[in-house]
Amino acid sequence: MRRIFFTIVILLFSWNVFSQGIQFETSSWKEVLQKAKQENKLIFVDLYTTWCGPCKKMAAETFPQQVVGDYFNKNFVNYKIDAEKGEGPELAGKYEVSAYPTLVFVNAAGELVYKFMGVRTADKLIAEGEKAVRLYALAPRIAAMEKEYEQGKRGKVFLGEYYALLKESGAGGGIVLNEYLKCLSDEELLLEENVSNMGNISIFDPVLFDRLVKSIKKVKGENEKLGNRLNTSVMKSLSACFAT
Repeated sequence: MRRIFFTIVILLFSWNVFSQGIQFETSSWKEVLQKAKQENKLIFVDLYTTWCGPCKKMAAETFPQQVVGDYFNKNFVNYKIDAEKGEGPELAGKYEVSAYPTLVFVNAAGELVYKFMGVRTADKLIAEGEKAVRLYALAPRIAAMEKEYEQGKRGKVFLGEYYALLKESGAGGGIVLNEYLKCLSDEELLLEENVSNMGNISIFDPVLFDRLVKSIKKVKGENEKLGNRLNTSVMKSLSACFAT
C-alpha cells in the first residue's frame, strides 16, 4: 500500500513539473494566428516529424522545463505540428523547412520573423526566443531604412546607423559596412569601433580592400598593435569569404 502511495505521489509530482513547460496550442493554424493577433504576440512553431530523434529529445527534455515554459508562455503563442500531417506540409513548405526539428517564429500575419534548426538546451532555446523578439522589434526600423537605402540615401551618418541596426539584428550588412567605411577619412577608418567591424566587410570591393591593405602597411610602422588588429580584422573577412 505504501509503495502504491509513493508511486502516486511521484507521478503527481512529475505531472506538476512537466505541466510547467511550454503550453502548446492544439487548435487550427487560423485560430493560432487569431490568438496571436488578439494577444499581440509572436507565434513559436515547432515543426517536427514522428521519426525525428532530435525532435523527441527537445519534446522530452527541453520543452517541459519550467524556465522554458515561463519565458515562452509569457512571450509567444506556442504551436507544434507534425510537418507530415494535416496542415503541417503546407506550413513546412511555406517556411521552407528542409530538416527537423525546425523551430519557427512568425508574426500574427504569418510572416516569418526568424527560424533555426536543431536541438537546443533550455538556455539556448530561450536565447533563440530573445533573438526573435529583438528582430521583431527592430523590423520596422530596418524596413524604413532599407527603403531609404534603396532610394539612394548614402550619407555617412545614415550608413553608420543602418549598418549598426543590421548588425544588431544579425542580418550581416557587409555591403552597407563597405559603403560606410569608404565614406570615412583615414583617421576615422582607424578608430576602434571601425577596426572591430572590419571582419564583416565584403572583400569584393577592391577600392576599399586596397585602401585597408595600404593602411595596414602604414599603421604597422607607427602603431604595431593597431596594425596587427587591423590585419586580423581584414584576414577574418578573407577567411569568411574562403569558407563560404
